[in-house]
This record gives sequence, C-alpha cells and structure tokens, in this order.
Amino acid sequence: MSLVPSVTELILAEFLYLQYEDEQKPIYLYINSTGTTKVKLYAKHMGKSTEQIEEDIRRPKYFSPSEAVEYGIIDKVLYNERSSEDSGVVSDLKNAQLI
Repeated sequence: MSLVPSVTELILAEFLYLQYEDEQKPIYLYINSTGTTKVKLYAKHMGKSTEQIEEDIRRPKYFSPSEAVEYGIIDKVLYNERSSEDSGVVSDLKNAQLI
C-alpha cells in the first residue's frame, strides 16, 4: 500500500512533535512492508507469482543448495572439485607458503 498525502502529513507531524518534545531522544520507526519492488523483481526472475513470493518471505525460509535451485533463488550449485586428500584452505595456505 502506498502512502497517501494525508497519512504522510500525519507521519511528518508526529516526527515534528517528537523532535519538539526531546530532540536528543532517538525515534524508532518500524516499517511493516515486504517491499513491492523487491517482490516484483523476485517474481520476474524466479518465475513465481508476486502472491507466492509475498507468502514465502513472511517468515524465514531455509533451503538446501538443491532446494534453492528448484525454487529459483540460485541458478546452479558449484561444487569443489578438489581431491579428498586436499584440505582446501589449509592446502592453499601451504602452497602459498604462508603456513
């Protein structure tokens, strides 16, 4: 829902009042919005409806790499092609003679 002028005026009036009361006290503002631009962008690139995206981002959602591909968040999973004898970062540091 976009802000209409009357609501915007009320919000600004509240800010001015709070500043008048105590200009040193911080003002905390909670915006309960999914962000329609973000939702439309996700829907476009993930091939889902905006309603589905809005529903899915209401709560934290965790994916395995393959689930993320199926859902459309990522294009593919990159796998490490090192041998089992190679210990990754430690091996890289040894090869660079840093350890």
